Amino acid sequence: MIHLRTLGAVELTDGAGNSLDTVATQSKRFAILVYLALALPRGWHRRDSLLALFWPELDQARARHALRQALHFLRKCLGDDVIRTRGSEDVAAGPALCCDAAQFEDGDATPSTLALYRGELLPGFFIRDAAPEWDHWMDERRATLRARAERLTSAMPPIEPHTDPSLLPDPRPRWRYAGLAAAAALAAALAGIWVVPRRVQARSTLADSLYSRGLATLQVQGDNRAALSWFEAALEASPTFPLAAYYAGVSADPIDGVAAQKWFARAQQLMPQATEHDRLVIETAVAFRGDAPHALVTAESLATRYPADPLARHFLGATLLWSGDFGGALREFRAELTQTPSSHEARDGIIGALQFLDSLPAAERVAREEVRMNPQSGAAWGSLSLVQEAEGHVADARTSGRRAADLIPGHRGDPLGTADLAIREGDFTSADRMLRDAVSYGTKAGREQALWLLVISLRNQGRLQEALRYARVYREANEDPLGLGAIAVAQVLFELGRVDEARALFDSIAAPGAVSRTQASGVDARVQSWALAHAAEAGAAAGDTARVKAYADTIDLMSKRSLYGRDRHLPAHLRGLVWLARGNSDSALAALRSAVFSLTIGYTRTNLELGRVLLGTGHAREAASVATAGLAEAVDGSAYYATRTELHELAAHAFDAAGQADSAAAQYATVIRAWSQSDPMFAPRVAVARERLTALNVREHRALD
Repeated sequence: MIHLRTLGAVELTDGAGNSLDTVATQSKRFAILVYLALALPRGWHRRDSLLALFWPELDQARARHALRQALHFLRKCLGDDVIRTRGSEDVAAGPALCCDAAQFEDGDATPSTLALYRGELLPGFFIRDAAPEWDHWMDERRATLRARAERLTSAMPPIEPHTDPSLLPDPRPRWRYAGLAAAAALAAALAGIWVVPRRVQARSTLADSLYSRGLATLQVQGDNRAALSWFEAALEASPTFPLAAYYAGVSADPIDGVAAQKWFARAQQLMPQATEHDRLVIETAVAFRGDAPHALVTAESLATRYPADPLARHFLGATLLWSGDFGGALREFRAELTQTPSSHEARDGIIGALQFLDSLPAAERVAREEVRMNPQSGAAWGSLSLVQEAEGHVADARTSGRRAADLIPGHRGDPLGTADLAIREGDFTSADRMLRDAVSYGTKAGREQALWLLVISLRNQGRLQEALRYARVYREANEDPLGLGAIAVAQVLFELGRVDEARALFDSIAAPGAVSRTQASGVDARVQSWALAHAAEAGAAAGDTARVKAYADTIDLMSKRSLYGRDRHLPAHLRGLVWLARGNSDSALAALRSAVFSLTIGYTRTNLELGRVLLGTGHAREAASVATAGLAEAVDGSAYYATRTELHELAAHAFDAAGQADSAAAQYATVIRAWSQSDPMFAPRVAVARERLTALNVREHRALD
């Protein structure tokens, strides 16, 4: 196949991409090739028409001889399939010639067709001794192609919300893998992935237009496939466009992770072509997505070099938030809001930082201010719903969530989100009904998510044998290459007391595979650290303190090679368990205090263990605060490894010990309702809750008398 490029540049190459300069440098013979490829109607052309265009000054015999030589030369250099003849009078371009201008003119009205128009036809091209009709023909062809480019651009569909809710951004982000913190959804959304760069370096007006459409499609529609086609078209129009390659990766990520990584790699390869600003944006964003610690360095460089750019502030704020510097993140997001007072992203960042700082009332005030300023924004209502949910105001959260869904055209609501809220509210009957329906009738992805939540619901009810059955079904259905589908099974085994089996299964998830623990970095280090921590937790339950200490040391090393700040707190949690096993409560308390990443958006297993030690050492009020703070977390993510019912039980005992009878009674009642159909192993704990609730009620009646 011979490729003839005529739009925006003049280039002739073979199928391997080698330049055919022998032909391209002979202007008249090259012009004949172009004419045969582009003249209308397509197909056969009389030799006489070629003679009149290219040799008007020669007599018939000499002109025909010159044409024969030109055609022979083209056949010899390009192949017989490029130039065809019929009899002695007709000549045409053959099937082995591929011309970009012909493809553009004849193609459908799609982004890929529009991307072929990279500029004027044969810019700067000139041949001597041609007839004036050649120049007229060129002018007509240029005008026709230019007009088609304008028509295609204006005819592209307007950016409107898609009618398929599965393609819309979920106002309630939810991570189905327990190895990823629920807070990851918030921090990832804050990574600036959906923020339009302030400095776009496109190589052509067309590429810039295609790129802008891609961004609009991604942000307004949330239609990743359509957005990807726009970014691919922008790269066809301008192959050295690094931001287009980066956003192609962002678009592809939910569809095909392998393809996304290739786009990100291409963006990194093209970074030398970018402005310094865009290079730092790409470098920071790619590093952030890969949990690479140097994301913090590049984010700080971006903010230092461009302090007046809200995007730079946003990137630094998100990176600081993910790394655990919540106060620094709050400062950057506030600076961003000062620069762009109407920025929803800045307010979302502030809300997220306040949540990590355990300041939920302050977060709600900011969310309400956003709703007041943008009452028709589904995203604003969605943010408010998330904060209300964390505060335990489930009815308010449900109302705000419905308002958010109503404001997103085509969105029919999220039944799994409704089931999630029902679990938080303790309405397990409703949650289980919705989840079983989704398991039976939902899509493949919907069934997986429903199974994941159903296991959580059953664990909270103490129905562990049934939870184990569904966890195994989930594991079989899950196709995650990291083997994270086994987490559900491992956690239920741990709660059943089958700790050796649980440890072995968590260990298999943490197995290095192709990346050893001494070399793991970024996402690999984070996944291995997280799974290894749970293997160590099971080891501690089995009394294997030597293994727990060794794992803590390993995680200590690996966590430094990941951006995520939570993982650097895991070794302290494990060392606290070792001190507990040795009977040293004071040292255990100190270690577990230092293990806290965030009480409201952190590892709730730390809340549980810290609260128990606080209660056992006479700090009942603090124990109650630690337990109830853990209830602000989601039902999965970092909160997956301690059930909400366990936290309610801890809160009940803590309030009871602190003399707060009403609060204790409410928490005991919640525990009794949750475990009303639990497995026999929970009977002693339910009996204690019933006994204490009865005693508190009797005490209340006596006080009233």
